[in-house]
Amino acid sequence: MFKKIFLIIIILVIVLLIGYIIYWLIFRTCCGQTSLPVEAGSTKEERLADPNLLYASSSWAGLCSNDKQERGGCYTDIYLYSNGNLVRDSGFVPYDGERQANPVSELEVESAMMSKILEKINNSRIMEKDCPPNLIMDAGWDYEINLDGVKKSFHNPPDDCQEIFFYIDNIISSVSY
Repeated sequence: MFKKIFLIIIILVIVLLIGYIIYWLIFRTCCGQTSLPVEAGSTKEERLADPNLLYASSSWAGLCSNDKQERGGCYTDIYLYSNGNLVRDSGFVPYDGERQANPVSELEVESAMMSKILEKINNSRIMEKDCPPNLIMDAGWDYEINLDGVKKSFHNPPDDCQEIFFYIDNIISSVSY
């Protein structure tokens, strides 16, 4: 009886290790490398540390292809500053190649849109909510809000927290790149 239980435990451990290795081999190119430079002289970490950054959104998926039909991961990083400056960095990372970055886009968000975003952040009380991360294997979302000098980060937030970020991202998407 103990031999069967021990054998089952060993088999489960082996299956979990094999699953983790497969996951790591498939998705490592998209999800573990999010700190490459956004543009010359400005890294993602520098942007996130900027006290004027109001909102940052980073998303990635491990199941994408590019115009050459190569398989890999894709990513998009968005930075919205309190002065209305909007920066978008995106690209593709093939499984067996180097990161292919799109040109970094910079635009200005109108003050009316900035007001809507600030109002939504304040009314949502997101800075006070507990938003534990969801476990997602093939994609991910990171968000950061810096409101009145208080920063809060979110990783794969649950649906009740995700609503505010979708709202902000929709406003940002309405600004033409």
